Amino acid sequence: MQLFSALKPYSILRLTIPLVAGIFLSDTCFRSLNLLSVHFGVMAVLFVALLWMLRTCAYRYRWLFGGTVSLFLLVLGSTVTQIQWDKMNSDWSSEKKVYRGVVQETPVEKEKVMVCKVKTEDRQVLLSVYKDSLSQTLQSGDNILFYGKIRSPHNAGNPYEFDYASYLLRKQIGGTAYVYAGYWRVMDKQRVLGIKQQALACRDKIVGCYRQWGFKGEEFAVLSALTVGYKEELSDELRESYSVAGISHVLALSGLHVGILWFLLGYMLRPFCRNRAMRILRWVVVTLLLWSFAFVAGLMPSVVRAVIMCMLVELGTLGGKRGKPLNILAIAAFSMLLYSPFYLFDVSFQLSFMAVLAISLCYKEFYRIRFIRNRFLRYIWGTTIVSVVAQLGTAPLVMYYFSGFSLYFLLANLLVAPLIPVIIYLALLAFVFTPVAELHHCILFMLEEVIKCLNWGTWTISRLPSAFIDSLYLSSLEVCLLYAFFMLGLYYWSTGSRKALIRVFAGINMILVLLLYIHFPRTTVPSIVFYNLHNCAAVHLIEADNSSYLCSNRKDSTYIYMKNIAETYWKRKKMPIPHLLLSDYEGRNVWSHKGIVHWRGMNICMVTDGYWRNKSATNLLDIDYMYLCKGYKGEIAPLQKLFHIKRIVLDASLGDYKSKAYKEECKTLGLDYIDISEKGSFRILL
Repeated sequence: MQLFSALKPYSILRLTIPLVAGIFLSDTCFRSLNLLSVHFGVMAVLFVALLWMLRTCAYRYRWLFGGTVSLFLLVLGSTVTQIQWDKMNSDWSSEKKVYRGVVQETPVEKEKVMVCKVKTEDRQVLLSVYKDSLSQTLQSGDNILFYGKIRSPHNAGNPYEFDYASYLLRKQIGGTAYVYAGYWRVMDKQRVLGIKQQALACRDKIVGCYRQWGFKGEEFAVLSALTVGYKEELSDELRESYSVAGISHVLALSGLHVGILWFLLGYMLRPFCRNRAMRILRWVVVTLLLWSFAFVAGLMPSVVRAVIMCMLVELGTLGGKRGKPLNILAIAAFSMLLYSPFYLFDVSFQLSFMAVLAISLCYKEFYRIRFIRNRFLRYIWGTTIVSVVAQLGTAPLVMYYFSGFSLYFLLANLLVAPLIPVIIYLALLAFVFTPVAELHHCILFMLEEVIKCLNWGTWTISRLPSAFIDSLYLSSLEVCLLYAFFMLGLYYWSTGSRKALIRVFAGINMILVLLLYIHFPRTTVPSIVFYNLHNCAAVHLIEADNSSYLCSNRKDSTYIYMKNIAETYWKRKKMPIPHLLLSDYEGRNVWSHKGIVHWRGMNICMVTDGYWRNKSATNLLDIDYMYLCKGYKGEIAPLQKLFHIKRIVLDASLGDYKSKAYKEECKTLGLDYIDISEKGSFRILL
């Protein structure tokens, strides 16, 4: 009951919580089910019940009305999520077809392809066009025809890999396709630019100005990221330096950047506060300019959140009132999630809201710990508190998504706080004073030097001893437990009573019991893992003590082709680098010869070339898994003259035509088969 009474002043927050719960439950439990009619029926019943309660329900039964409202919002959240998933559920043709579409964003250049988002008649597709001189001229708004096979997004299924399929679907991308050179063309029609394309075109013009002004390398990359959110030029080394220093958030446009712009607009429009009419005009101007910035930045969730909050704060000043920060934050979350429920699963959305939530809840309490008279020291103290509180609010999510935590985030943020506004304001002045050549060059010189100072400071901090703790792997349950621990601490801090202390200790004990259960040592089960890798065939044999053997057709497989698996699965399970079986080998538990591996009474034959063709044997060798990979040109039937095959495994490196032919042959021969490209990586427990 105390929890509900504590939330009483925050009415919008109480409405947002069931909406979030409904979105999460629908995405987790009902994603693949078509339950829209059921959802609409339940919503209609609840709506009628609410109308009836408004007219007849007594005041003492107000809890029943509140519960029905919460249930209605929970179903509403589930409904809007179901509507979004329903848009993604139509199947693509299994054959190659001609499609027509419009390029939505500026194509991104990769090593071999140009990747662009294309809107077809059905939905958006992530198109990978093989690179040539023509594909590099593609622009946002181009009408194109292309011939290819579109597939629904799918994952490789390798252990602990990033859920790329859900990521694309939540970005409203319903398919992926590869198009070869010569199998597409730009139609002879005028380019059509929507509002978002026009905003991105404006961003490209701003980035082009930076190039014309002579910015290049790391200075150009950081300036483009800080001002308009253009991050394509950021190198891996630069990203890593900012991440290790704990300030990677400055490279992604967020509330910090919107707040700096809002402060500047407020200072410039200060005269527009004399009467109500001028305050309304001020609100309109500020709102339009902030939303223009949000569109140019690509409507990133963190930017949209900040713009909505600034707009609401400005709106409150019209009536001479200041809204509660938690309610303003809740209104921003409620409106964004109602518009697009998939915002809830966006990393920038989660980090942005948790940082602001932590600041709203804890800043005043922490700031009051010590009163400082000196204005400069008071500024340093306030900046320190904001940085610490924001890091506390986002630390569990950072460890969950990025498996690490920066130890020098406070030092880095003290460096960033004064430099970021300087960079943004100097960039604005550079555009304003472009006609004044000498002053313009002076501003550009100062801007470049400030960015160099920022990059140097970041690089120096990232190279300090023990700057970053890595290999921090948290489960979603552990993240929830950490936030529960923080909430218990905040609860005791705000009350300080003995009863609160008892409740906090009881809650901490429950959290510790759950953590002990999660991390209780468990015996590793010996297993065989077939990985889904298009450029590398690999079978992993894992012993009970976590030692392992890797059968691969690539000498550098563990360093190049399996780098992501090594960084996630092997590190998370604390596995040493496996022993690579590339040639004949005989050990205590395993032996291999010409691609045949014997381990724990099982035989696996990896066929990667024509070695076994035109051979025969009087006694057939039992093969538990016949692993057919790219490089073998023959059929399966001749292999039955050498082996007694129990199951066929088709590697992901096989082309569609070859894989389909092997499947038909397996059906004819009565052999069981597994297609890794369809099933994904799979594990066999022994």
